[in-house]
Amino acid sequence: EAAAKIADAIGEPSPGDRLDSVKVTADFESALEAAASVAKENDIVLLSPGCTSYDAFRDFEERGNFFKKWVNSLP
Repeated sequence: EAAAKIADAIGEPSPGDRLDSVKVTADFESALEAAASVAKENDIVLLSPGCTSYDAFRDFEERGNFFKKWVNSLP
């Protein structure tokens, strides 16, 4: 629900920023896939939700476990 508000608050990255891009996705799994598609070897993808995700997960622990399971399944 808050994706557009967060993206608007962050704004467009400027040349030289450490932030490379902002991508809004429909759901958590799509966000993970988008991150994996741009991450290079030795990059770090940090899970840092801007708000709760009770619409998709019971709690932060379930969300974190989903993230770990998904990351560990990457080739």
